[in-house]
Amino acid sequence: MSSDKTVRNCAKNKDIEYHGTIWIFDKLVEANILVKKQAASKLEELVATNFIFQNNKPLVAEIEKRLKIWK
Repeated sequence: MSSDKTVRNCAKNKDIEYHGTIWIFDKLVEANILVKKQAASKLEELVATNFIFQNNKPLVAEIEKRLKIWK
C-alpha cells in the first residue's frame, strides 16, 4: 500500500498488486470498521493536512466521489 508514485510505478513494473490510501478507506467502509460519516470526516482531515491530496486532480476527483457517497 502506498500513495507514493515512485513506489506505485515500481510495483507496477514488477507486476505487484498495489493500492493507495483511498482504497484503504473503501475497504474500511466495506468492512464496517468505519461508518461512512467517519470515513468522510477522516478523509477530509487527510486532505486538509496533506499537500499531495490537494493538488492532484484525479485524486481530488476520487475523493469528491467518496465524500458525496459517504456524507
